[in-house]
Amino acid sequence: MQYRGRAESSRGLVSHGDYDGYYLNRLRFGLTLDAHPHVQAVFQVQDAQTFAYAVKPAPRNMTNTLDLRVGYLALGTVKGGPLAVRVGRQDMAFGEGRLIASPEWGNTNRTFDVIRTTTTGPGYKVDTFAGAPVDISQNGFDPKKPGENLFGAYASFDKLVPGVIEPFALVRTTRRVAGELGGTGRGVLYTVGGRMVGRIKAGVDYAIDIVAQRGEIAGDPVTAWATHLAFIRTMSHTPWKPRVVVEYNFASGDRNPKDGRRETFDQLYASNHARYGLADAVGWRNMHHAGMTIELTPTKPFKVTTGVQRFFLASLGDGLYGAGGSRTVFVKNATSRDVGWEADIAMAYTVSKELSLGAGLGTLFAGPYLEQAGAPGTLCTPYVLWSMRF
Repeated sequence: MQYRGRAESSRGLVSHGDYDGYYLNRLRFGLTLDAHPHVQAVFQVQDAQTFAYAVKPAPRNMTNTLDLRVGYLALGTVKGGPLAVRVGRQDMAFGEGRLIASPEWGNTNRTFDVIRTTTTGPGYKVDTFAGAPVDISQNGFDPKKPGENLFGAYASFDKLVPGVIEPFALVRTTRRVAGELGGTGRGVLYTVGGRMVGRIKAGVDYAIDIVAQRGEIAGDPVTAWATHLAFIRTMSHTPWKPRVVVEYNFASGDRNPKDGRRETFDQLYASNHARYGLADAVGWRNMHHAGMTIELTPTKPFKVTTGVQRFFLASLGDGLYGAGGSRTVFVKNATSRDVGWEADIAMAYTVSKELSLGAGLGTLFAGPYLEQAGAPGTLCTPYVLWSMRF
């Protein structure tokens, strides 16, 4: 059994009303049945509720009354070995979760109804899957997302070169989507790319992601791409063991939303909390992001993370997208791409194997683009959480 409670406060980027303080309540019950060395059944039910949230009903990523979150049958060498097959509702996460993940930060979390195979051997691991993301329903059992399917292959090789190479190919199909020039049609999005992580020298690591997208959305051709580059310096032999991450992220945007061409990169099913700032105001779409994060460990159970982020739009013809992937701000006649900068601080304390505590604050200082949208000033998102496992 797991319980997590989180009190947080927020306000919209454009709205300047009072802060909306609320409490997120999440309870999970899990069961794993080892029926045979090669047969396993895994179940998890979840109840996610929101208290004192200003909007009624609360969004689907916050509330989902008692429902089956995970339920799958695993066959083969399910505890590590050459071949495993999982059939049913399950979590999925690949790489750093920038494209496919089940984000733990959310109150309801994303899962997938898929058939997934995992093949493992000396120096490699290959996952293939076919199915669909699960849609949160407030009126009954959560179904798969209507009209949407996902297929993919994700591989990892650790003996081809120094470091790890992870190539992947993903296909998402949608039955009915709107075109830029009007009308609706079918959508097919192909996402291909790779990730490479490795060590430059002792204490200095790197990570690179390069992703391209092609396809057709209701007759509109898709041409989009994104990249991630990070350098990590770990000083494990100095007091507080600082870990410094300097990174740059880019995702293309649509230069003209009415020309019948799609150029906005789609982050698919990402886990983005704190990846581009703790305020979660920016997602991996139509963006330039430069950031530096410093992690400190004063004592083994206590960790402090601070960071500074800088944001620009990739294209003025497009808008600002939040961590969830939806466009949150659009200024039709904007003259500046400068979204603003952000300062973050987060603390985590592990009281015991069962109990952990946390608190944080992300503050986004509006740049000219947000000011032109009518959102001058700052956006603050404080939170306090506690989590217990039984």
